[in-house]
Amino acid sequence: MKTDKTWLDDDGDAWRISLEWSYKGGVAYVSGFAMKAIDHDKPVTARLLREVPFGNIHKKQLVQENSLKETVLSLYDEAQADGVSLHSKIMEALGVSYPTASRHIRFARDSNLIP
Repeated sequence: MKTDKTWLDDDGDAWRISLEWSYKGGVAYVSGFAMKAIDHDKPVTARLLREVPFGNIHKKQLVQENSLKETVLSLYDEAQADGVSLHSKIMEALGVSYPTASRHIRFARDSNLIP
């Protein structure tokens, strides 16, 4: 699973912080990290890395992504049992458009939850 967040450093420059998450023994840990400047060419320095609030980057999004995974997995099972398409089931249950349902399905497939 990957978490992306835009972060402003102490000088007000924007950065895209990307964390790759893995699980071991039911505990999430960071297994990869990337940082990219947004609309500036400031270098990544040791001082800058010490400023990054790693503890606050993942918590809310991680919960949202896990909740979405569980929802799509549940709706997948319902769609299979009802003999309807997963797109239709997601659109009806979540009140979203076809493209949004497709993104949810892709997210679940990329997470290896559904075939």
